[in-house]
Amino acid sequence: MGLLGGSYSTYAYTGGNPLSRTDPLGLTWGDDWYMFWDWAFGNAPPDTVYGPDTNQTADMMQSPGVAAAINYFNQKNAGKCPSQWAPVKDYAYKFGLTGLWKAGLNSTQQFVGSYGVNIYPNADGTLNVDVYNTTSMTSFLYGIYPNRFNPPNGWPMGNASQRYEGVVSDTAATASCGCQSGSH
Repeated sequence: MGLLGGSYSTYAYTGGNPLSRTDPLGLTWGDDWYMFWDWAFGNAPPDTVYGPDTNQTADMMQSPGVAAAINYFNQKNAGKCPSQWAPVKDYAYKFGLTGLWKAGLNSTQQFVGSYGVNIYPNADGTLNVDVYNTTSMTSFLYGIYPNRFNPPNGWPMGNASQRYEGVVSDTAATASCGCQSGSH
């Protein structure tokens, strides 16, 4: 990227605004490279939370599993006003080789692999989306390594949990609610 990518700006990947730290194309390879090696050498913290303004959360909010969970949320809450929306908890997305293909060059989605999604509605029609996973030998080897043999956190390739907290607008459920304006 930057000058080697043919751009005159070393911040082109952030839309020219490095202070926003927005990486719309999932080009967080540097950050994710360090996440991987911290995990591989046993230096990853046991629990990491990525807030709504981080590149990793932005990447995960664009993932196929989050899109599927939001679609399920929309179906579950069709025709209801936001004050009546029910949350979605523990929506599971299995990564596997198909997930690897769907993730493409998105390094965060590749690192995360399989994950769960919780969606909690807000009165204003937005959704708090919480993506969670545990990086382990089992996830690294696409589920073929038995969970019972995963090393604990602090060991090389030991379990390390991540959470990605985002807020998204849910126009599909809001548009189908049938509520009059202002009564959402």
